[in-house]
Amino acid sequence: MTEKEIKKIVKVTVEEVHKHKLKPAKNPFQLTELYLSQYKNMEESIQIKLDTVKELRAEIPGMKSPVLVPDVIQGGKAENISQLEKREEVIEHLVKEVEQLSALKLQIEKVMDKYREDKDFRILQERFFNRKTFDEIGDLLNIDESTVRRRKNRIIKEMSEILFPICAEMPPKVRLDCTE
Repeated sequence: MTEKEIKKIVKVTVEEVHKHKLKPAKNPFQLTELYLSQYKNMEESIQIKLDTVKELRAEIPGMKSPVLVPDVIQGGKAENISQLEKREEVIEHLVKEVEQLSALKLQIEKVMDKYREDKDFRILQERFFNRKTFDEIGDLLNIDESTVRRRKNRIIKEMSEILFPICAEMPPKVRLDCTE
């Protein structure tokens, strides 16, 4: 193959990736583990964002004339946007993040509720909420470390199939980023 042919193939491949919006997505199993590991921090994150929104709304000035701030971007100037409009955009963005995070947290809670009675749920609690190692969990439950890993993987796999039902059916190479 010549260099010209290689460049053409690369260009076509890049266009196809952009065309289909394929992204290097983590698989549902990894995303489920990530969500469980971040679960304890979700409520705090939601509260911080809500507090920030409250502060930003409290700082909004009364009916004054808007202060225009020129935004300089590459290649020239953009539209002048008032500080008030910028603040409203930030507030909207934060509110949207809070809604998404709250929905995700609720979804995770529902899936966890389904597995609370499972004999291996304690492994998830120790691993993701108490941050214990597989060896520590094995010692605590009097089982081998490899058994702890196997049981954790089983329950995570089942949970991921509930959290990401469409992704679980797709082959990993063609999977779209299902978290968006």
